[in-house]
Amino acid sequence: MSLEPTSGGPLYQQLRQELFARIRRGEFAAGDLLPSENQLCDEYGVSLTTARRALLELVKEGVVRRRAGVGTMVAPHVRAANLAFVSIDDIADAWHMISSAMGELVAGIGELAWKRSASFSMSGIDEERAQEHLRTLIEARNTDGVLLRTANDIREDYLDILESAGMPYVVIKRQLARRAINCVVSNDVLGARMATEHLLAQGHKRIAFVCAKSSLTLTQERLVGYRDALEAAGLDFDETLVRLEPSFHNGMGYRAVGELLQLPARPTAIFAASDTMAIGGYQAAREFGFNIPADVAFVGYDDISPVALLQPSLTTIRTAYYDFGHLAAELLLDLIDGQKEAPQRVVIQPELVIRESTSVPLDTPRSVPRPGTASTTSNNQFGSKSVAVIGRQGSLTEAIAALLSKDGTHVVAPAWQTMDLNEADASVCACDLRRDLEGNLAAALADGEAAARSMAKRRTGVLVLVALVPGRQQNTGIAAAARAGLQQLTGTLATRWAPRGIRVNALLVTNAEIASVADPCQFLLSSASAALTGHLLSLGEPGAT
Repeated sequence: MSLEPTSGGPLYQQLRQELFARIRRGEFAAGDLLPSENQLCDEYGVSLTTARRALLELVKEGVVRRRAGVGTMVAPHVRAANLAFVSIDDIADAWHMISSAMGELVAGIGELAWKRSASFSMSGIDEERAQEHLRTLIEARNTDGVLLRTANDIREDYLDILESAGMPYVVIKRQLARRAINCVVSNDVLGARMATEHLLAQGHKRIAFVCAKSSLTLTQERLVGYRDALEAAGLDFDETLVRLEPSFHNGMGYRAVGELLQLPARPTAIFAASDTMAIGGYQAAREFGFNIPADVAFVGYDDISPVALLQPSLTTIRTAYYDFGHLAAELLLDLIDGQKEAPQRVVIQPELVIRESTSVPLDTPRSVPRPGTASTTSNNQFGSKSVAVIGRQGSLTEAIAALLSKDGTHVVAPAWQTMDLNEADASVCACDLRRDLEGNLAAALADGEAAARSMAKRRTGVLVLVALVPGRQQNTGIAAAARAGLQQLTGTLATRWAPRGIRVNALLVTNAEIASVADPCQFLLSSASAALTGHLLSLGEPGAT
């Protein structure tokens, strides 16, 4: 066979990749001699320099060994394929708030890698440093393939960097309309049509559409599916029932649904083409006094794990993140092993998961019972009656208390006296895990226990742990250890106090993001997260650990 000189990267890298794939496929076993440089030139139509350089690359990686007078032979233990999972995020990405989707995606990658005897690393970077990061991966040459997940549409310059270097890659949940790439995507037109058709079958005629990032291909496809279903049912497309927000943050869902429910002819059903936005939409509906689904039905999209725990549980379109990770890793390893040729496009077919948030609409939709009670411009979207802010680091505790107070929360003080008097409905426990990790985790456990014990006297309450951790560029190791410690602490408190009516969740915050702590903290304090306990949300750099 011959290599392609005009695409697929430098010829020596193409040859190195081909030889590595043949070794992984078992064509050459440990100790077997590879073809000589001259034989490789004849077989692949390359120069002697190209053949020699390809073999030297494999020698550097420990895949083969060269013995003078004998030749090049496969090493006794061929290393596993190394995959790099790179998440390129923007600042407002909803994944910074709810980590369950990332966890499911990583689980899918990890299980497939384990089955195929491969290893993988993961990193989260911002868009400004993405090109530099990809070039570093290529230059280091300790990665055999890249899994790419981006908050926005995939940029062609990322793919140009990888393809010009001959680096196998797979893009997750993103594709390009005019360029064939390796990707795993879902049929979002079909998924949106299924969601809308389900609501139409329930008898709804005024169905709103809520999504984000109007420029995203998947957003446009979900809007097309929604419009197609309406058209097939003989209903006109009404732009007043469409809201496209700047991000998939639950606060954006709150705002969009709040606006829709105040329309003179309000919708009886909401298709929130994002589960995170549906979570915020639930809170808006409740603040207006609407019953779900009797007054307003909801359908989400993605089926992230928290939505099955909402009250009522959310009907949604399942395109499981676990499947995305599993299929993407499988495709990448097939490309690395030469079992498939690029480009490859894998399409996941969506599934409608019917739960409790959809039903037949009322004959006469109820109007807003208390006009203006849920302001779409208010910062206090997820307020609690009274919140005690506690913690050992005075400046951090005061800063969080000030942010919550500014956001409209009734913060009671002095915090410990309030807890002793059993007057607080909820407690926020602040801890700084950037130093003395073990000591501060122990202090947070003691503080959390004290707060939960006080609230448990009434058999109801909410405890939110807010932990400050170093940013990725400061100390990745401490950040990873802090996350693991906080996850264990949250699980311990949740297991111990949930049976006594205390809901416990945690928020992981980098120093740079502390000013944005109010909204996610309000969400965890609110009834919108009433079914969540033991969960850890990230604000800032989820991929850093």
